[in-house]
Amino acid sequence: MNILLWFIRRKNKGSALIEAIAAIVILSIVAAISAPAFLVALLTRVESRRIFQARQLAQSQVDATREILLSSNTYPASSLPPSTGSTSTSDLPTTSAPTSTCSSSTNPCPSTAQALTVTLNNNNYLVQTFRTQGVSLGSLPVAFRMGVRVYGPGAITKLNSGGTLQKYDNHQMEGLQSNLNAEAQYPLAVMYINLVKTNLDSSQSFYNTLAGQ
Repeated sequence: MNILLWFIRRKNKGSALIEAIAAIVILSIVAAISAPAFLVALLTRVESRRIFQARQLAQSQVDATREILLSSNTYPASSLPPSTGSTSTSDLPTTSAPTSTCSSSTNPCPSTAQALTVTLNNNNYLVQTFRTQGVSLGSLPVAFRMGVRVYGPGAITKLNSGGTLQKYDNHQMEGLQSNLNAEAQYPLAVMYINLVKTNLDSSQSFYNTLAGQ
């Protein structure tokens, strides 16, 4: 009788050990399957937040330029985004990507080939602004098409190490940059908009001229 009880107990211990090993194996498989999905979800969330912040920065640059146009009857052209030298609004997306940076003390950057370094919520971004030559009243630019590109932290590292950034003007692709290599080259947000000094009697005429360019 004692031998039978010993055998049953030993068999039960063996079964418990097998069950524990099986549970560990199953949990390991589940973890291995779930880990990539978790990492993708995490990266997507981080990317979405950066894209949202990049769009905020782009809009803030547009708003600041609009305020300059409306704040005074005179302002230096240097207070506006640098001109590409072209009057054609359709040429604006072909503007080259930035090749260097400038500091916030020189906002906007004096050259279309430069991008402003901006920190937002502990994230560093590069903001490139530029515009068409547009329409002027005397020497005062009063109507033009403005472009803004905002690059993420990876782009700063790439540019500082001698790398090359891309224009990336396909708006439909925004938000699909799920890998670090893409973020290191392409802007997270791109914006183009016509801006006109609207507090003048000839504002409508300026707008019509710009629309035809």
